Amino acid sequence: MFRLIHQMSCLRSVNLSCNMISQPLEPEQEYPPSSLDTLNLNYNCLSSQGSQSLFDSPAFPRLTHLLLIHNAIKIPVMTNRLTSLQSLLLCANQVNCQGSQLIFMASGLDSLRLLNLCNNRIQEVVNHGVKISCFDSLVSLDLSHNVVDEQGSK
Repeated sequence: MFRLIHQMSCLRSVNLSCNMISQPLEPEQEYPPSSLDTLNLNYNCLSSQGSQSLFDSPAFPRLTHLLLIHNAIKIPVMTNRLTSLQSLLLCANQVNCQGSQLIFMASGLDSLRLLNLCNNRIQEVVNHGVKISCFDSLVSLDLSHNVVDEQGSK
């Protein structure tokens, strides 16, 4: 699938939602075009391990919007390879990060402006005394429909 997409050098946006994708990139596959800025993988079968191939790949240097709504991602681990990422939608997954895990998840995403984690299992937003410098550019954070309590987010 990505082999065909790779041949479309002017492609800016790919919508692969509502499929059965569990591993979007295999190491031996050709990468999608570097011009890609939006990748929609909503309603697929991505797990934490499957999504890791996206976050570790050098294939998306200009990716600004990554949509991973309604998959099976428990703990997304970002890397600093997605340096252009501005919006990350992880709604309706199984994310159950707590405090420092949430901050670690977003470290290296200095361009991130919108982070949507609604309808997951997040219990805590910030651990005591932890500086949240990775969220300096964030203008929208959605944590609705989680299990965050007042005690855990102080």
